Amino acid sequence: MGGVFGKPRRNQSLQTRSVNNHLDLNEIYKGDILEDYRVINGRRYHNVQDVQYFLPLAGESKEKWRLETVSTVWKNAHDGRRFSAPIHEKLKKGARVLDVGCAAGSWLLDMAALYPESSFVGIDISSEFTLDEKLENVIYLQCNVLNGLPFHDSSFDMVYERCLISAFNKHQLIKFIEECVRVTKPGGWIESHEMEAKFRGEGPITKKLIIAMNEFLKIKGTDAQMFSTMSEYFAANGKIENIGVEKNSIPVGSWAGSVGALILETVYDSWISLKPVMKITLNVDDQEYDRLLEQIRSEGSKYKATYRTYRVFGQKVESN
Repeated sequence: MGGVFGKPRRNQSLQTRSVNNHLDLNEIYKGDILEDYRVINGRRYHNVQDVQYFLPLAGESKEKWRLETVSTVWKNAHDGRRFSAPIHEKLKKGARVLDVGCAAGSWLLDMAALYPESSFVGIDISSEFTLDEKLENVIYLQCNVLNGLPFHDSSFDMVYERCLISAFNKHQLIKFIEECVRVTKPGGWIESHEMEAKFRGEGPITKKLIIAMNEFLKIKGTDAQMFSTMSEYFAANGKIENIGVEKNSIPVGSWAGSVGALILETVYDSWISLKPVMKITLNVDDQEYDRLLEQIRSEGSKYKATYRTYRVFGQKVESN
């Protein structure tokens, strides 16, 4: 079923989900909520005005599987560490953490279970959250971060985001970082985890798709270099110090065993999800695009493809 159904609409009511949460939301929350979606080829996508995120809603079964798989593989690539900022001891004693663009909540729920003394808030533009009845230290809010983060200044000890900045143009990214700094407590930490917008060891078809994707990003104002230069954006903010960067190479294809084969499937599914925009950028029909995708599977192993991820973290300067 194709086409777009419904126009973007604002919903000013507060959409929250939690389980007996001990966090007093009124202490930190101050904003509005947005909600809507469109249906293309039987899958649900965001349909909120000015939102540039172009992958399906996180609650879609395939997209949820992809996000959870990527989360696990990326975590294992960092020796099982879920974050890199030096805040472990603070989290054990009790901290307040914000996960921006939390999607279905895989990172958030993992962290909430690991640090029961801390409180966790997840925000996302969709309401596709997974609620764990056993966790009492998690709350979700549905809101659009392009309108700013709906929290008071200095509300969190840590602000975290992953796979989100493709939703921003350069100006929006700068404003987003400013908002992350604003809601972080002095001495608190901000962390970003992204993948670069290219493959290493890519085959000709993969390269063609990556070039088309970067052209699409450029049209909507997103610089593909943003993914690998977040540390520079952090430094340019002027209120973030002690900046650190961790890089990892993620294998794509059966040449790297079961993990590589699994990641290849997540990449393949991403390209399927991007079909509505990519076939326009490439100027091909559905059949030709499907034919190109079938060649992606063999290229991953033939060329021993990898992509690089970047964890960037920094500390908000202490107040004078």
